[in-house]
Amino acid sequence: MPSCPDPAPSYATDVSPIFQTYCVRCHGPGGVEFNKPLTSWAEANSRYGAVLQQVFYSCAMPPATEPQLTDPAQRAALLGWLMCMAPNN
Repeated sequence: MPSCPDPAPSYATDVSPIFQTYCVRCHGPGGVEFNKPLTSWAEANSRYGAVLQQVFYSCAMPPATEPQLTDPAQRAALLGWLMCMAPNN
């Protein structure tokens, strides 16, 4: 199982842009999953376990019909941030 890297990826510079690119279209205002929002650190932090499950363990997100998170550096940043328990950094 992956562990928290040192230093932890930054929400502000590494993770927020990933959410904005791949998640907010559905998990934001007017999206089909607006009731599971990921538009801010507080929302992402409160759902970090679900994000970890859906993106990495189940490979269910993003859905096949949406742009995929294929960049290894972005995937590593998101996974690292989640493994660090979603810090506000």
